[in-house]
Amino acid sequence: MTLVSFLLSGYLPLYNNNIYHTPILLKTYDLPQFANDAFVQSLRYFSSGFWIVFAGAGFYVNVKVFFAIWLVVTHFGFLAASLHFAQSTGLRDRVQLNIFSLLICCSPLLYGIAVGGGGLMLNYFTHSELANAGLLLGISYAIRGRYGYCAVAVCATFFLNAFMAVWMLPPIVLLTAYHLLSGKISLRRYLMNAASGSVVGSLFLIVPILNVLHNPDAGDVGDFSYQEFLWSFFPNHFFFSSLAYKELCLVAISIAGLFLTARLYGRYAGEMLMLALGCVVLLFMAAVVPMITDSRMALNLHLVRGFVMIAILAALSLAIVASRWITERGNYYLTSLGLVMAAALTIHKYGITIAVAVLLVELTARYSAVSAALLRQKAVRPVIWICLFGSFVSVLIRSANAVDDSANGIAFESTWERVGTWASHSTPANSIFQVPHDAAPAFSYASNRRLWFDSKYGAAVMWSPSYHQIWQTRHAAGADLSDFRQSIHESDGQIDYVATECSGQIDKVPEYKEDDICVYKTK
Repeated sequence: MTLVSFLLSGYLPLYNNNIYHTPILLKTYDLPQFANDAFVQSLRYFSSGFWIVFAGAGFYVNVKVFFAIWLVVTHFGFLAASLHFAQSTGLRDRVQLNIFSLLICCSPLLYGIAVGGGGLMLNYFTHSELANAGLLLGISYAIRGRYGYCAVAVCATFFLNAFMAVWMLPPIVLLTAYHLLSGKISLRRYLMNAASGSVVGSLFLIVPILNVLHNPDAGDVGDFSYQEFLWSFFPNHFFFSSLAYKELCLVAISIAGLFLTARLYGRYAGEMLMLALGCVVLLFMAAVVPMITDSRMALNLHLVRGFVMIAILAALSLAIVASRWITERGNYYLTSLGLVMAAALTIHKYGITIAVAVLLVELTARYSAVSAALLRQKAVRPVIWICLFGSFVSVLIRSANAVDDSANGIAFESTWERVGTWASHSTPANSIFQVPHDAAPAFSYASNRRLWFDSKYGAAVMWSPSYHQIWQTRHAAGADLSDFRQSIHESDGQIDYVATECSGQIDKVPEYKEDDICVYKTK
């Protein structure tokens, strides 16, 4: 199933957020040419425990191999945690588990970027997507009433990504209250398990907490509006009002799906209801917190990005119900609904709308003989087969597109790596470059040369507020840096080389040319 997930996600070795990770793996901040680079120096305090532990690993294993191995671990870990979650909710039949595994591997709901910008199964490695497995395991153990293991999972998630551990708290707190009030677990047993798990789990907290304490910028609140900065940098992670209407509808439909499936879980219906309510609490927090505070600590919880948890829980819950209905022997009605739901979940991410509509049909059919009779008619069978065929074709198309995108992306990265290799060998170590945003991870990896600006650099303000002044100045000019002359003007002469698409409008002979990329010296 991990292989299937790779065929549908694709793979890019140096992409997007890897611009933060590669310098840590190579300890770029120890190189003399980066001594005065505020962004690269700030990466010493990038507080995920994962990167702290693996700082310098690039000296022992190729960085791209490192990313590839951990992306495999990420996909495998998420799929394994999903199966654990399914078993926690009572899905134990082998056939049902196989169908469930196939559905989650093929569902576009679990790939790419969720509403709010949180990552699911991606085509490149980051620690946050690895933390999705910890998040899911923590909730799964809470459903089972195994709060010792739950505490360890929460702490492990904190080690990888602290604010993701905070997202877990609303559903886990509600599950705890439900188990205690319903008598499913005694207070004494809960306290003993939670305490022992917390003691073990606390070992995961040491590394990231020590890193924060050693950060000279940790207590700096800055003399700027943190909300204004976030709006200028990446508002979709932080502000409810930044989301498009259709994205808000998708979140609402996902939560509705959780509520509608809860009643179908038998003895686990109460637990699933608590998960749905926990998602509502997270939604409320995401809407309210930015209204009442400008606190960097509070806003850094990325509560809107936490909608990725809602997306995961909704997709898994619907896949579990579909798996049960498909294997409902002797009940053509439920089998038909299950097949339609399975098709909806695997064709497109907005297929969740159809899946929730199927739940409503099943609900109303309990009280409507007409609805039930309609689904028992032979005329419905062609519709079901068309849905399944559409699902199969959709998976093939998505896989082909992922492979094609990966091939194009790797070729693009390889080209910019060659440009970076030239820069490394042919320019002074203290040279400052400007390159297109998409090229920055590959170029920086191969060149060990400073970049004057990249739009991703703004993240450094989150852990090093002192970087804000530099970010503000360069971000204001950043929109025009694609223009050669504007790059020179806006940088006040600090940029030594500009690498961009070759153009006859630039009246300079390029220092180096690679395919359609030219490197121009500015001075």
